[in-house]
Amino acid sequence: MTTEPGRNVFSKALEVSISSTEKITKCFSFLLLVLISATVLAGVISRYIFNSALTWTEELAAWTFFWLICMAIINGHIGNNHISIDLLNNYLPRSGQKLKQLVVTVIVCFSTLMLLSASWEFLNLIGGKNVSLGISNAIKVAPLPIVCIISFIFILGQKLEGISDLLIRLCAFVVSLSMWILIDYGDSFPQYDVQPSLMMAIIFVICIALGAPISFSMILATFTATASADLLPPPAVVQNMVAGGGKFILLAIPFFLSAGYLMNIGGLSNRMLDFASTLVSQYRGGLAKVNIINSLLIGGISGSSGADAASTTKVLVPEMEKRGYDAAFSCAVTASSAVLPNIIPPAITMLVLASVADISIAKLFVAGLGPGLLIAILMLVVVQIMAKRRGYESGTEKCTAKQRLKAFLHAFPALLLVIWIIGGIRFGIVTATEAGVVGMIWAVFLGAAVYREYGLKDLYTALTESAVDAGLIGFLIAVSTPFAWVMIADQVPQQIVSWAANMNLGQSGFLIVISCCMLVLGTFMDVSVTILIAVPLFLPLAKMTGIDLSLFGIVVILGAIMGNITPPVGILVFISSSIARIPPSKVFVEVLPFLLSIMVGILMVIYNEWICTGLWTLLN
Repeated sequence: MTTEPGRNVFSKALEVSISSTEKITKCFSFLLLVLISATVLAGVISRYIFNSALTWTEELAAWTFFWLICMAIINGHIGNNHISIDLLNNYLPRSGQKLKQLVVTVIVCFSTLMLLSASWEFLNLIGGKNVSLGISNAIKVAPLPIVCIISFIFILGQKLEGISDLLIRLCAFVVSLSMWILIDYGDSFPQYDVQPSLMMAIIFVICIALGAPISFSMILATFTATASADLLPPPAVVQNMVAGGGKFILLAIPFFLSAGYLMNIGGLSNRMLDFASTLVSQYRGGLAKVNIINSLLIGGISGSSGADAASTTKVLVPEMEKRGYDAAFSCAVTASSAVLPNIIPPAITMLVLASVADISIAKLFVAGLGPGLLIAILMLVVVQIMAKRRGYESGTEKCTAKQRLKAFLHAFPALLLVIWIIGGIRFGIVTATEAGVVGMIWAVFLGAAVYREYGLKDLYTALTESAVDAGLIGFLIAVSTPFAWVMIADQVPQQIVSWAANMNLGQSGFLIVISCCMLVLGTFMDVSVTILIAVPLFLPLAKMTGIDLSLFGIVVILGAIMGNITPPVGILVFISSSIARIPPSKVFVEVLPFLLSIMVGILMVIYNEWICTGLWTLLN
C-alpha cells in the first residue's frame, strides 16, 4: 500500500526533472542560434558596410555551431528525434520487443559512455589558445562531455511506460557501465583479426537493423573498429568529429532551415501557393499540378523536404480529396514532389554534400536548377496522364494576366530570397553562410514586420525547432567524419576505384552504377546519412574518371532521394500518409509512376551533362 504513493512521487520528480532540463536545453539551443546569427551578421555588416573584416566572427560562429551540435545529443533524445530505422519492431512479439529495447538502450548508453570518456581525454590533451578569439581551445570541446552526462537523464527516464520499462533501462545502463569500466580501466580492447572497415560496417548494419539511432550506431562502430585494430586512439576519433562538425559552410544549414520555417509561419508559403495556382489550375489535374509547382517554388526557400511534405499535406491534400482525387494519389503527389527541395537550391542535402566532398556550393546550387526543373516537368506529365485516365478535375476558369501579375507580386518578396541566394553566391558577393543569415533576417522582416503573421512566441518556437534540427544534422555530419576516415584509411575507396577501372564502364556507366548504389542505400537510410557514408567512397572514382563534380553531386542526391519515397523507409510517404491518415502501403503503390519519372530524369541528366553544367557555363 505504501509503495504506490512512493512511485507516484518518484514519477512526478522524474517528470519535473526531465521537463525542466528539456526547457533549459531548448532555450540554450535557441540562444546559440541567435549568437551564431548575430556573429555572422556582424561579419557581413563589417565587411560590406564598414569595409573592415572582423577576423574573429567566422571562428566564433563555427565554435558556437559545434556547441549546438553538442546540444543535439540531448535534443535528439527529447521526443526520440535521433534518426533511426526500426525494421524489426512490428514483426516481434512483446517479449522480443522488450529484448530489442534492452539491446538498443545498451548500444546508446555504451556509445555515450565511450564518447564521454574519449571527449574528456581529448579535453585534457588540448593545449594553447585560439589566435582569433584569444581563449583556450579546450572551451570549444568542453560542452561535449557535459551533454553526454546530462543525456543519461533522458535515456533512462524519458517516456517510461511502467516499472518494467524503468528496469530495462537501468539494466541496460548497468551492463553498459560494466563493459565500459572493464575496457577503460583494463586499458585494453578485444583485438580481432578482421579488416577494420568490415568490422565497422557489420556493427553499423546490425545496430541500425535493431533500431538504434544511426548517429550512435556510427559512434559504436567507429570506436570499436579503431580501438580493436589500434587504428586510431579514442581522443583522435573525437578530434575528427570536432573537425567534421566545425566547418564554416555548415553554418548555412541552421540559417536556411530557419528561413524555411519562418517563411511557412509568415504566410510567404501561402503566397507562393497562390502564385502556383494561377499558372496551372485551369488545366486537367490542376490542383495536383499546383502541388508539384508549389514544391518547386518552396524548394528554393525551405530546402527541407520533410517540412514541405508536412505543410503541403495539411493544406492541399484535404482540398484535393474534396475535388475528387483519390486520397492515396493525393498523398503520393505530395510525397513525390516533396523530393524537389533536395535538389532545388538552397537544399540542405547540397550543403551536406559540399561539406563532405569539398565541392563548390555555388556551382552545386546552380547545377541543381536544371535537373530540379526537369523532374518537376516529368512529374507534371505523370499527373496529366493519371488525371486524364482517371477523370480527375477537368480544370477551372483560366486566370487573367492581371490575376497572375497580382499573385506574382505577392510572391515576389519570397522569390527575391532565391534570387539573392543563387545570385549572391554565384557572383562571389557573399558566401553560402552569409547568404543564409541575410535570408533568415529577410524572412523575419517579412513575416513579423511587414505581414505581421506571427509574434515573438511563434518566432521563438520556429527558431528553436530550426536550432534542434540543424544540430541533429550537424551531429550526423560530425560522427560520420571518423566513420569515413576509417574507410579511407582502410583503402576502401581505392579498392572501389581499382574495381571500377577494371570494369571500364566510362563516365555514364559509372554514374549509373553510383545512382543505383545510392538508390539501394537510400532505401534504408536518410538522404543525409546516405550521402555522408557513400560520397567518401565514390568521390575518388568520380575524380579518376574526370566526371564534373557538380554533376557527380547531383546524381548522388537524385539517387538518394528516391529512397525518400521507396519502402521500407520512404520517410516522405510516411509523413504524408500519417498526417492524412492513409495506409502507407496504398501511397507506396501510387508513388510508383513518380518514382519512374525520377529514374527517367536521372538518365537524362547522366546522358545530357549540360542539364547540370549548362547554366553555370552560361553564367561564366
